[in-house]
Amino acid sequence: MAPLSKRLLICFTVVFLSLATTISAQETTESVSISTELQSAKTDQEVLSILMVPLTSEELAVVANAWQGIVHAQMDKIANINLKILTASATEIDALRTQLSTMTTEQFALQRKYQSVLKAWGRKGGPLKTWRAMRII
Repeated sequence: MAPLSKRLLICFTVVFLSLATTISAQETTESVSISTELQSAKTDQEVLSILMVPLTSEELAVVANAWQGIVHAQMDKIANINLKILTASATEIDALRTQLSTMTTEQFALQRKYQSVLKAWGRKGGPLKTWRAMRII
């Protein structure tokens, strides 16, 4: 095969694979984004479990990443309240501790939902190392 033909073949192969990967990623994102309930902190645990049943491993990876973001954001809020407590006046501390208690309770519920997403992803063939590492937040 002539050098120019080899280069053209390589270029076409690279372009084809790039397009195929882009289309596949778009399909996965689109199918998961159809149900915003899958990525909402307000979704009931039982509803979340039911909605995950038909999802593929790739779709569950997207949902797991979204839930990791939800849990992380809540943890960030809790950390900020703890920082405020360090410098708060005596009158502000009680209100901040009440807020912290409420947010911590919410955090436990979010964590349970996130863990159920990771378990579902693991059962559907999610990469063991990845979903195990994501469990630790």
